[in-house]
Amino acid sequence: MTAGFQLKNEGRDDYQIDGMYRSMVLSRHIQVVTDTDRGGDEGIYQGPDLVNASYVIVPVVAGEIVAWRCDAYCVVTSVSGGTALILSGGPVGTMIDLYFFLPITTSNATAGAQVFRDDGTLVFCASKKPLVFAGVTNGDGVFSYTPGRSYAAICITAYMKMMVTVFGAQPAVSALYVEMMGMVKAVGGGVQIDKRMTFSYFAANAGQAVYFPVRGETPHGNVFAVIDVTGY
Repeated sequence: MTAGFQLKNEGRDDYQIDGMYRSMVLSRHIQVVTDTDRGGDEGIYQGPDLVNASYVIVPVVAGEIVAWRCDAYCVVTSVSGGTALILSGGPVGTMIDLYFFLPITTSNATAGAQVFRDDGTLVFCASKKPLVFAGVTNGDGVFSYTPGRSYAAICITAYMKMMVTVFGAQPAVSALYVEMMGMVKAVGGGVQIDKRMTFSYFAANAGQAVYFPVRGETPHGNVFAVIDVTGY
């Protein structure tokens, strides 16, 4: 380490701020509401929609980590092409808090500790709001941390399952289409994770539509990073 600061905790791993790592800090915090129903506009889903799931698409900056906090079940399903799609188990109008983190670049702070590389690159500033991990979940259930604090989630892997159940025989064939996703919602002092239905359609007399390839399941379960966003 040619420049920086290093602190060693007795009996624990080193925690260090140096030229090897630029701190991830909050770049922005916004509130959005879902504006689009997770409907069957693909054509074969002849409705009615039996689930009130919805989503919103927001712009992201290259390299941003996206975290969310919501009283309804939500998940970030994709981050690509300069946008992120956030799917909610709630209806259109569901409010979601989004937190975006980037490696630190500059700071206007006039007080507090700052650490620079030997080339002058800022790698840490005490006035910035850092990405603080509370834990990593594995599976479903309630994950509790410190009472009275607020937590958000970052998707590592999310469960997804798509199914079709066929009734009858050609030409009078009907089908039930179902999609399930791993999602997270905020609870007091932690988060709750579950597999939630994001759409369900019964297509009467669907004909050849039942052969649309919607059957599949991801090989992994729900794994989310939980971060502390109290005061963010």
